[in-house]
Amino acid sequence: MKKIILLLSLSAFSLSTLFGQIELDRSDFSYAPATFQMAEDTNAILPADFALGGPNKTWDFSTLANHGSFEARFLTPSAANGGTQYDSCNVVIQSDSRYDDYEYINAQDFIFKFLGQSEDTMGGELSRSTMMKFPLNYGDGWNDSNTAVLVYPGSDFNIPFDSIKIEVYVSIDNVVDAWGKLKLAIGESDVLRLKSTVFVDYSASVYNGIIGWTPIQQDQVSTDEYRFFSKKCGYNLAQVSEDQNGALVEYRSASLLSSKTPEMNTPQVYPNPVNNGTLWVDVQEPINLKVYSIDGKLIREMNYTNIGQQAVSTGELTPGTYYVQFTNRLGMQSNTKIIVQ
Repeated sequence: MKKIILLLSLSAFSLSTLFGQIELDRSDFSYAPATFQMAEDTNAILPADFALGGPNKTWDFSTLANHGSFEARFLTPSAANGGTQYDSCNVVIQSDSRYDDYEYINAQDFIFKFLGQSEDTMGGELSRSTMMKFPLNYGDGWNDSNTAVLVYPGSDFNIPFDSIKIEVYVSIDNVVDAWGKLKLAIGESDVLRLKSTVFVDYSASVYNGIIGWTPIQQDQVSTDEYRFFSKKCGYNLAQVSEDQNGALVEYRSASLLSSKTPEMNTPQVYPNPVNNGTLWVDVQEPINLKVYSIDGKLIREMNYTNIGQQAVSTGELTPGTYYVQFTNRLGMQSNTKIIVQ
């Protein structure tokens, strides 16, 4: 019997009523810090044609159970999460708050470059050197591959050999194989589906001075992963993983809460500079607003309860780039970037 785990982001995203092909760019993904509430369905049933790609598809995840909740986080690099070990790391992604696993990213306007992972001991995840490219359209794709050869003293594994050698070859083929509409309990959204086929060839050998190297294990595993993205989603809305035999399928889905996204007035959204010392916020529901410096330091925090346009003074901010984070009463967050001149 197939086991399926489904996680969907509670993150506020565009619930467009249009059904059309989209293009993703850097502004559709969050800046640190940002938090996305997640849930998982461990008994979901995939349709028989789920793996088929193509245009104008519909994926209905609107009736999922909630078998567990956690957070996915975009974090500012720090010593605590290990991000400061990479000079070019500007975003740390913790995809599951239940585990101290972190992905270290150099997020640029045209690419999310993968620098490393906290739990990477075999070199496998280092092969995902490109996490995301921008702009991203239907039919776009890229691939990465990497080989890691690691040799350890046999005493590290409490085995009667001088050494143990572990070799890992990983290749990842990425392609935007489908576009269409994703239906969630919190609404519907036009999405691109990114399919990643991950192939891992793992082998282990032991060594002693008499017989030399002797193979003791070799495994090959192929896994297909599917991630769904929409405009202004901040993070993937859903992620589906399955192995080559279909014996274990994991995929991700949001819980059943709903929320309206606090939005910025278009004239003040990055990259338009704030010239007059005032940032106008279109408040649609009570929100908490935080202004961060580009290195993640909290500069200001304000709460807004009145509905309508509210003025935020930027006169005390020195010229530069800042991140503005909005959080509503349900904990849903959206982020934008402003330039103060």
